[in-house]
Amino acid sequence: MKLINKVTALDRKNDALKQKLKAKGLRESQKQSISAEWDKNAKSMIRLCRKVKFSKSRRIGSWLRLKGFLTEIENAEKQSRPVKIKPGFR
Repeated sequence: MKLINKVTALDRKNDALKQKLKAKGLRESQKQSISAEWDKNAKSMIRLCRKVKFSKSRRIGSWLRLKGFLTEIENAEKQSRPVKIKPGFR
């Protein structure tokens, strides 16, 4: 659980950094340093996630969730295609 807690902490830091990047009035050098720190945190999160050993049921649950998202995207694409094809819309 320690690895997951580290990933969670890094994710929270990245959320805070994202909010700082959205703030107005930052100099370009500040934006670059914040962006570099965000990238460093993201790479650390990926490295830590690779070390986490998930159980088979958790992997299957994650896979099913991703598959559900994929079907939602495909359904949305199917519904949006007829609108693009119909003439008369600009």
